Amino acid sequence: MNEPQKPQNTPPDESVVRKAVNPSGAGSEFETRELPILADIPADESVVRVIVDSAAPGSGDPTRVMPRDEFESTERRVADAGRPGSDLPTGYFRREDFDDLETREVPALKDEWRQNADAAAAATGQGAEVVGEWGPPPGQAPATSAGATTTFPVEEPAPVKPVYDAARRAQAAWAALRFEQRLPKLDALRAELVIQRNDYVPALATAIGRPMVEALCGEYLPVLEALRSLPDVLPQLLFDQHGSTAPFTAQGARALVRNIPWGVVVIFTPSDAPFALPLVLACDALAAGNAVVLCPGERHPRVTENIRKLFVRAGFPDGLVQVMGGQWRDRRGLLDGGPDLVVFEGDTAQAEHIARAGAEHGFGVRIGRVTKEILAVLPGCDVGAAVAGTLWAAYAGGGFARGRVERVVLHTSLYDEFRMRFMDGLRTLNSHHAQLAEIADSLNQARFQKLMSDAVEKGARVTWPAGEQPGRWIHWKGGVIENLPDRALASLERIEGPACALYRAEDVVAETLRLHRLSPAATVSVMGTPSREARAALEQLPVARVSLGEPVINGGAFAGGGADGLNLPRAGAGPRMMLRPQVLHESGTDPARISWFPYTDDKAYAIMDAIEAEYHTDRARRIKARLRLGLNGHKRRLLRGEE
Repeated sequence: MNEPQKPQNTPPDESVVRKAVNPSGAGSEFETRELPILADIPADESVVRVIVDSAAPGSGDPTRVMPRDEFESTERRVADAGRPGSDLPTGYFRREDFDDLETREVPALKDEWRQNADAAAAATGQGAEVVGEWGPPPGQAPATSAGATTTFPVEEPAPVKPVYDAARRAQAAWAALRFEQRLPKLDALRAELVIQRNDYVPALATAIGRPMVEALCGEYLPVLEALRSLPDVLPQLLFDQHGSTAPFTAQGARALVRNIPWGVVVIFTPSDAPFALPLVLACDALAAGNAVVLCPGERHPRVTENIRKLFVRAGFPDGLVQVMGGQWRDRRGLLDGGPDLVVFEGDTAQAEHIARAGAEHGFGVRIGRVTKEILAVLPGCDVGAAVAGTLWAAYAGGGFARGRVERVVLHTSLYDEFRMRFMDGLRTLNSHHAQLAEIADSLNQARFQKLMSDAVEKGARVTWPAGEQPGRWIHWKGGVIENLPDRALASLERIEGPACALYRAEDVVAETLRLHRLSPAATVSVMGTPSREARAALEQLPVARVSLGEPVINGGAFAGGGADGLNLPRAGAGPRMMLRPQVLHESGTDPARISWFPYTDDKAYAIMDAIEAEYHTDRARRIKARLRLGLNGHKRRLLRGEE
């Protein structure tokens, strides 16, 4: 370093010789300052060996004057070049404190410490890597930093082994109980929901930004309906199903199918279904004898905490139900921990990740999908009731209620009157603004506007009866889409916002079928009374639910299952999904198998003849073939495995 020059006109009592600017520190915030000459500097003090860290420009560490005999040098403490801007101060160490080191100012690990590290790592299910000698492996370039640094990835998932260990211990004891012995815990959960409803419902409505009615009907009551229906649904699924007859290739064998719990069920649910969906799925899994690791959406942490408290207050065993919050990157480590079944609904990219993990690790996967539901309005229905039902079905939750209607098919004779009254109802809907949902945290404004702009560009008409922009005290305003072409994005994708599309049709049922083929629906609701032919056509739709007489919004639905307020057994995604069939095969003490070794041509011909005797559709032909086999002793013995 060049010797700094004393500035001109410098007073004789001031100097900058001892304050040098670092030429390699580009962008340094230091300025050259004229400091007073230190008159009383002892001869044994110096600041020459205090080095400015060139990797941390703008450092705020002051220049310190240290005794020479106490601190010989700081050149052995090098800043980590891989961590610019480090806030670690420059340290000063005595030479005698580190006599056992050659280059690094860190004590070497002893054998005892290595053993403790291995034991601690084994307890958490993580591998431990202990460096045996200082320095890089042979052939590897030395590190630029002299200090040992452990770096953890930013998105490294938390250890999940303790979670699964606790779940499997609890599940083993829970599955050993009969359903009648599990039911008291589920009844206690139901009682907690009923008794403490005055606390849970307002807190739920406030947390998710929904009116009390929507919170009750869409999120709270479906859980109670699911719990009430469990005694009617589950016991019949637990009976063994015996096979009727054994195939002729396995004479004397018996088989039965038994539904058994999966084991540990991991449930991922989206943020737009914060309460009903995760609780219904968890209750179904618990009733079937599984342990549950529940991961609701991350947008409503208070709701997630209330769900956890519900199971605690109901007295479920420790580890049987574990509720985990956080974002996807914090929870995806559960996929590598060994679940038995993963139930997922949410982002498509995450669904693909789960499907790949299931194929790699061998666990079951159930993927749910939210669809574009359809409402068909038939001739002869009450137009006023149809308008009221459509307003609720399309705009409940500001367009974010689960199972809400996005497409309304109207008969030509009803279209004009329905449209006029529908627009007027939507215009006045915001007069009761205090009862509307808050959707600011759910609505993707950029995507929603893209869908609307794309629809207009392709020939559709979008109407905002109350104006496009909400006012100060109004959370949202609904839109109506008409003449929507099939190639528009809003025809193929979920709108996910306060808008719905109206379709005019001469044949409502045929148009409903066409729209379902264009973009599948899980629920088709019908206003009015369909004819016998129309009803048969609607029932042939590959949908999970057909609702006749009124629209249905399913707060606790999953792929069409769940409770909808009717006192009927649930199907689809109810407890049946939380049980897996297990086939039990049993043979006699002396089995005879035609398919066993050795293979011979005579055996093959005997099987060919037996095909007609066993499987021919003509009863007379079967009888004749069996008679021929009965008269041929050699073939009979071959088929019995005796030759």
